[in-house]
Amino acid sequence: MNNRLLIDNSKLDKILISKGMNKAMLANAAGITSNYLYRITGGYRSPSNVVAKKIADVLDVDVLDIFFEKDVSKSIT
Repeated sequence: MNNRLLIDNSKLDKILISKGMNKAMLANAAGITSNYLYRITGGYRSPSNVVAKKIADVLDVDVLDIFFEKDVSKSIT
């Protein structure tokens, strides 16, 4: 099984709005580049557990409030 940590953009957007933040502000506060955050939110990158925790901490939420795991294994037939 090959799991990836993905972000729930709908929940993220609601939290950002409630905190008066945008993604650039979130990236800066989490100590990552905006480009990296956009790759995470676009599904192109899966954050490390450390980065996911930093993002959640900045938003004052639990990691599992905005991230979920998805099995991305390719089945061989």
